[in-house]
Amino acid sequence: MLVDEADSSQHSALIDALAGKNMVIEGPPGTGKSQTITNLIASAMAAGKTVLFVSEKLASLEVVRDRLNKVGLGTFCLELHSHKAQKRQLLDDVDQRLRAHGSFRDPSQLDGKLSSLDVDKKLLSSYVTLINQPFGALGRTLYDIIWSARRQRASLPFSPELVEGISVPQASTITPPALADHHQEATQFATHLSNVLGSGDYIGAHPWFGVRNADLTFADERTLASLLDTWARACQDLSELVRLANEVAGIELLGDSISVLTRITEDARHLPRETGDIVPELLPALKRKDLRARLNDFIRWVGQYRRTIGAITDLVGRVPNLAQAQLDELAPLAERCKGLLPSATLVGDLTTALSECHVAIAEIDRSAVALDRVNRTLQVELALSNDGVALAVGARRRP
Repeated sequence: MLVDEADSSQHSALIDALAGKNMVIEGPPGTGKSQTITNLIASAMAAGKTVLFVSEKLASLEVVRDRLNKVGLGTFCLELHSHKAQKRQLLDDVDQRLRAHGSFRDPSQLDGKLSSLDVDKKLLSSYVTLINQPFGALGRTLYDIIWSARRQRASLPFSPELVEGISVPQASTITPPALADHHQEATQFATHLSNVLGSGDYIGAHPWFGVRNADLTFADERTLASLLDTWARACQDLSELVRLANEVAGIELLGDSISVLTRITEDARHLPRETGDIVPELLPALKRKDLRARLNDFIRWVGQYRRTIGAITDLVGRVPNLAQAQLDELAPLAERCKGLLPSATLVGDLTTALSECHVAIAEIDRSAVALDRVNRTLQVELALSNDGVALAVGARRRP
């Protein structure tokens, strides 16, 4: 049983000692004599033997004792190395060992533990053999590949998470010349990328980010620049139109999203066409609820007016368009007519009465013309009264 380091010569001496051979081991300091003694004492203890270790020098005893303590066998050693040893210390050491009796594991479990350790040892040995075998066409061992990857990961100037998802298909078939070509391509790509980014550090902020047309040439530069200029002007015009639409509407009707603008444009196509009598300056005022209420009242009054005009037109014919001043003059006349006409008058009687009124009005017009002729002829100013009308009628009837 080896509990400490041992080379081949030390191992051979240990085998001879356990075989019962008498021997002398000598050598200069530092050649492993204390290690051999430690392994020999441990092997004898494993065989159920008692060992007496005697040395002329106390330092040799302490070196071996320290080694046994390190491997957990110090409890089984009792120091009796000098006539100067104190009785109290000796009794305490004996008491400590008596108290430790029964606290050790059952030796019957040792074989099973050794078997388990042997399995672990074989597993570790197979793992060491595996990671030191050449892998793929490069001929590098897994050990070299894994630790090289860890060194490269630690030296990356960016977050390793950016490249963790990158995989190399058929990596085992890559040969050293192919690896050199890939390394050169990656170096060239890094150089081009650095030139493209300039002072920036994010490729997504580059103006050409997202362009995937690999057929673009320098000859297309002028055409593309013209298209971009046209697009920029169209965006400016669109922004101005959005601003005007929001200003006219008085609310943030349109946003900055193209999808919102597209949806509102589609909805606007269903609105009625402008007839030319809409005052855009009045649209912002419609935000006020009181003005919208008044507008609704006005719309109801207009509807009532139109229905009334329609009913009158059905009774007496077309009603001419009258100005506000004319309406103000006719309002008292309408009140007088309403007072003169009985409430129970039928529609037919009203029609007859209105016809007679038309005839009377025509006679009055003719009388006014005749009176005007009389005034000019006689150079007088007769009023349009009953007397004046009678005089004018009489003058008209004379030859």
